[in-house]
Amino acid sequence: MTPEDLNTHLIGKINTALLNQELSKRDGKGVNPYRASSAGKCPRLLAYGLHYPELAETPTARFAAVMSIGNALHGMISEWLRLAGIQIIEEEKTYEIEILPGVKMRPRLDWILRIQGERVIVDAKTKSATAFSLFQREGMSVDERAQLHVYSLATGIRRMAILGINKETGQLHIDYTEYDPSFMAHIRSLFRQVKVSTPDNLPERHHALTPHIKEYKTAKNTHRNEYEMRLPWQCRFCPYTEPCWAGEGIQTKEDGTQYRPMTDIERELALVSGGRA
Repeated sequence: MTPEDLNTHLIGKINTALLNQELSKRDGKGVNPYRASSAGKCPRLLAYGLHYPELAETPTARFAAVMSIGNALHGMISEWLRLAGIQIIEEEKTYEIEILPGVKMRPRLDWILRIQGERVIVDAKTKSATAFSLFQREGMSVDERAQLHVYSLATGIRRMAILGINKETGQLHIDYTEYDPSFMAHIRSLFRQVKVSTPDNLPERHHALTPHIKEYKTAKNTHRNEYEMRLPWQCRFCPYTEPCWAGEGIQTKEDGTQYRPMTDIERELALVSGGRA
């Protein structure tokens, strides 16, 4: 047996099995936008997935493996909770709610714990070292907060937390929030935009181009300014960037930066507001 045989019969078969498992969850009828994990996301992104399934990214074996490892880590944390004597009231339970009239959602939350006599929804998120550091500094993302609000709506529990896990070190960090009715109304409004959308009438973009002005010296030691409107990071990592921004003159640099030159009016406004890099 050669190393190539081992690669084919071991790693190759594992990758194929994981990928087939992930593909079996998709039926080709469009990506279901009404999920807890979709709460707070750009409604245009969700509408693209609903109306144009052929444009959705095809899952890879790497993606399937990452999802599987995340599930395994969730199981490990459950064991840690029991080891610590923390009461688990519910674990990986699926609820059903009506997020909009006639639109059902089936959120599946990680845990409901009893902490100091109170029920708390806790959702675990595995993160890279960079993402974990950001989580420590700035707390949960808007999308994570939105997902927790869907869980709160389903359970009636108003105290919620994200438990972040550094995938590289195993370090834990938690961030806490409480139910906000106005924020829940905002989440519903985003889902409503998806519901009323059609293939020819998608929701407006949730994110806008951001001004970027950079001053630097050329090889001849002369000053030069760079005036650009750049795609926000949410759009750079979106699978529908190309069709969504088609016709907007977006260009891509060698380093992957996506932008278009500023108009004269945009330049004046950016200079006044101090949009420098």
